[in-house]
Amino acid sequence: NLQEERHNIIRDFSHTYENMQAIGLKEIADILLENKDTKVQQCGRVILAEYGIKNSLRAEFNLLRLNFEDNKDDIIRLISKDVYKYEKEYTVNIEEIFEDTLRISLLRIIYSGNPRGDDIIAKKIYRRLKDKVGVMTNFVMSFENDVILKGQSSIKFLKERGILIDFTSDDEWNRLYFLKNGHAEVLIRSIFSELIINFMKYSDLNKEIEIKLKFNDGKFGVLQFNRVTELIVSESGFGIVSKGKILEKINGYKSCYLEKVHNVVDDDVFKVLFLLDKRLFNRE
Repeated sequence: NLQEERHNIIRDFSHTYENMQAIGLKEIADILLENKDTKVQQCGRVILAEYGIKNSLRAEFNLLRLNFEDNKDDIIRLISKDVYKYEKEYTVNIEEIFEDTLRISLLRIIYSGNPRGDDIIAKKIYRRLKDKVGVMTNFVMSFENDVILKGQSSIKFLKERGILIDFTSDDEWNRLYFLKNGHAEVLIRSIFSELIINFMKYSDLNKEIEIKLKFNDGKFGVLQFNRVTELIVSESGFGIVSKGKILEKINGYKSCYLEKVHNVVDDDVFKVLFLLDKRLFNRE
């Protein structure tokens, strides 16, 4: 029947993609970037670009597969089994997920958005970054050396260049540990990725961007504030709304609240809130 055929298509597609994952690409790129030969370094940049693209797509494909599960209880079980109340091997905390997502997003912007790239969204953000930081060659070289090779925080890297991201999480969020590449981590990474691309694309990069993670009334919230300098009348918010619909299916209630800017003179703050039910994180 149609439903079974749909499941088979998604399952086959996901299986095919899993065989194309970015395992080992970053390690290879690091070695090449450390080489003194500029041509070898350029090969490392090509591999880094591939790594960034595949990591971004991985979260989206796995979230797509999750969304095609029809039984809500099955979805909750898939997500909650990858969440722990203590740190263990192959787990990451919420700050690490955000940092890694930001790093992957910057990889996409740098290598797919440069003049030789063909990612329309990344190219728009690349131009905005260039307007903010000036010569992109210096920005890229410092990013490769400090963030990719030396492991510097991407938040700190951007702060040093005048782009301020205030990321905070409360005790309930900080007590959670997520299996790396598990369903829960993929879900959160997908939310972070959408928020990062949205604020890099539309926000006033001269003003602080705030991302606050709080637990309240049985729900884990992801709240973002950023300021804008002009009204956005195009596709802004479409990806956020799509994520909200997926969360609504999982949670069973409205899970995304979006407050756009209608008048930059009276109120220039763009706000978005995502909600995740406590059951997803084993908090009955």
